[in-house]
Amino acid sequence: VQGIVESAAGSVEPSEREFDAFLPKLGVRYALTEDVSAGFVVQRGYRSGGSSGNLARGGQVFPYDPEYTWNYEASLRSTWLDGALTVNANAYYVDWTDQQVLVRFGLNEFDYHTVNAGKSHLYGFEIETAWQATEDLDLYASLGHGKTEFDDFQVDVDTPSDLSGQEFVFAPAITLSGGGTYRWANGFSVNLNANYRSKVYTEVGELQSISRVDGRTLVNAKAGYETDRWGAFVYAHNLLDEEYASYVRQGYGTAVLGDPRVIGVMLQGDW
Repeated sequence: VQGIVESAAGSVEPSEREFDAFLPKLGVRYALTEDVSAGFVVQRGYRSGGSSGNLARGGQVFPYDPEYTWNYEASLRSTWLDGALTVNANAYYVDWTDQQVLVRFGLNEFDYHTVNAGKSHLYGFEIETAWQATEDLDLYASLGHGKTEFDDFQVDVDTPSDLSGQEFVFAPAITLSGGGTYRWANGFSVNLNANYRSKVYTEVGELQSISRVDGRTLVNAKAGYETDRWGAFVYAHNLLDEEYASYVRQGYGTAVLGDPRVIGVMLQGDW
């Protein structure tokens, strides 16, 4: 324990840097029909640079540059069945330059700081739909797919490392959710929903291969009674008590577990 405390001890010298950026944005939307429209947007994104201190290296300060993105997004918005069904979709591509990434280097738990990846990109799509199936029943679902990759990521701390080809942290390839709500005329209602997330990595660098978090599926529910002025509900998060981790480093004995099943009561009022 004393060794860990000594590794974390230290201070970081203050530093000051200034940045500015030009961020254009252009979009267009076209109504194909009264119920269907398509759009396209291109814009430049930006995050300022700064300095990152590494306590494991005696508080050494590592400056990092601003990051820039060119974002391209196509969209589709539509309603069907006289407005009872809504279907929306987005497809995107992001070209990233000098992405700011927190990287662990391996001396100890505190050996990390922010560096710039030369080139990276991500692309994917999202689809969501909502359906008023009957006067009492609402159904909804969504699907997302994303692909991330560092195209050119060279790190030179102690020994040069090539992190090109690694994925972004907490970037699942697939997300899926769906659910429904049934409302009775007397004020009672019940909702059941579930969401899935595929595997993710929680670290970038030499430790990425041991920082994989497996996919998980969570089921939630809510039931109760509601009027115009007040409501009372019983809810359950992670109804099936799925055991999962939100962060893990295999071989280091380090993990953050996800929330267990939680059952509670909620009261609400409107005025």
